[in-house]
Amino acid sequence: IACSFSTNGIPDPEDLILDCFDGRVSSIISAIKNSVDAVIVTPHWGDEYQTRPNNQQKRQAKQWLEDGAHAIIGAHPHVTQPWEKHTTADGREGFILYSLGNFVSNQTPVVKQSSIMLFLGLTKQGGKTWVNGVRYLPLYMQRRPHYEAIASNFVAQPNSEVRSSLSLMTNMFGDERIVEPGERVITNAECY
Repeated sequence: IACSFSTNGIPDPEDLILDCFDGRVSSIISAIKNSVDAVIVTPHWGDEYQTRPNNQQKRQAKQWLEDGAHAIIGAHPHVTQPWEKHTTADGREGFILYSLGNFVSNQTPVVKQSSIMLFLGLTKQGGKTWVNGVRYLPLYMQRRPHYEAIASNFVAQPNSEVRSSLSLMTNMFGDERIVEPGERVITNAECY
């Protein structure tokens, strides 16, 4: 389920954009949760350039998990924001990543050129689906010689910006869940 907190001032006369905060996402989750394997919400939200989620993001993400979503994977602030596990009132473990960061960027400084690629493991057994683990690939948005995303932990001799980017990501997400060169991506049997 994709939603947005705004259209950046662009009119939406056909009501094609689902608002993250008007209650419709919760209604959709409730309506579909028993007829699909998993519900993942991808909100476009948060305060630009803030590396911490705001209170509205925190409340809404937890509400969606309580409604029956399995994971929330956010974007918009142009910087990464942390992830967390949330145990719902009925005992399910859900996953929240408040912001992935930038994937295409002509912005500086390094915090705006850093991102992650998320690997989210799901397991279905006995009619139930759960998040079985997460891994990530730290990325750096290289501007020269051309624009591209590079895996910051794969670079043989990284420059100071790439090292700074990798440090930012490992400080936020730890280094035990990084995907290494040539590694087969396996998530563990726990949420996170």
